[in-house]
Amino acid sequence: MNNDEMLKSIALNYHLSGLPDIHIENAIQRYELDWLHALIPMGSRVLDLGIGDGIIFQELVEFIGNSGGGLVTVEGSQDIVEKFSHLESSYVQIICSRFEDLSINDGFDVILASHVLEHVDDPVTLLTNLNSLLKVNGVLVGVVPNRESLHRRVAVAMGIQDELDSLSARDHMVGHQRVYSLVSLVSDLDKAGFEIDSHRGFFVKPLANSQMLDFSVELIRGLLVASDDLPTELCGNIGFVASKTMA
Repeated sequence: MNNDEMLKSIALNYHLSGLPDIHIENAIQRYELDWLHALIPMGSRVLDLGIGDGIIFQELVEFIGNSGGGLVTVEGSQDIVEKFSHLESSYVQIICSRFEDLSINDGFDVILASHVLEHVDDPVTLLTNLNSLLKVNGVLVGVVPNRESLHRRVAVAMGIQDELDSLSARDHMVGHQRVYSLVSLVSDLDKAGFEIDSHRGFFVKPLANSQMLDFSVELIRGLLVASDDLPTELCGNIGFVASKTMA
């Protein structure tokens, strides 16, 4: 399966199909929104990588419109682009392109890469390109899956997976090529000329999504709120803010 076929498969079989665990992932995205808003100054020019289910993208469209800024969103799936094309405007542009093939001359105040680095063939090359697109005082904001998450530790202890960074069937279905530790994330960012300003964990994830399908909305919310007070290394996802390394 080539890259275009893979993107189409992920879009049709996951983002546009409503799989049983989509409510869990959507709840996590919604919980990230307040954190993202606080990191985007009024009037910012924002580059957003990926639309996915559109939860964060649609919120960004409204937020950027009210703040007097501009939004450029890059999405590799033509099917997803077509679904959200009606939201394009004088301040919102959607580009259908693989992230690795992106070519833009303008600089950005904020670049959002939520659940991107785990999907691409060469994350350091992508990060290096994003560095060149970021203004001197701009920030890169991202989220990646955490290899040291509680649910991965439990899976290894139970013998369900061999290593913390073993990829599950679900990982392969959604196109994951890797999961990150905080150490490996810092390493990739450093190679691309970034330094982490701050990081945090999202979601106390005790089990795999398939084992949490019956969890109530209130329980999922509680596990998200509890992550605010826990070490990054124990949570399901790592959120980070990075800036250009100053020579």
